[in-house]
Amino acid sequence: MAAAYPEYVACFEASLWVFFSGEPPAGQLRFAFPERFSTGGDEINKNCYADDYLTQQQLKKTGMTLTVLLTRSHRSLMVH
Repeated sequence: MAAAYPEYVACFEASLWVFFSGEPPAGQLRFAFPERFSTGGDEINKNCYADDYLTQQQLKKTGMTLTVLLTRSHRSLMVH
């Protein structure tokens, strides 16, 4: 997916993958954009999102932190 849609993937093939994912290769779906939603599958790696420029840019634009965004997103899913 990262090769075809790099704008959807944060930390793709980041070196020292152990800091950015649960197993190689590194890469998580970006979720901080209103047109798409993902919580990174079964594992969320905060280091990846903290290091991802586009995710941080979107969080700053909305005034949210990663924790707030994840909390709101999961509450919304539980309601539905």
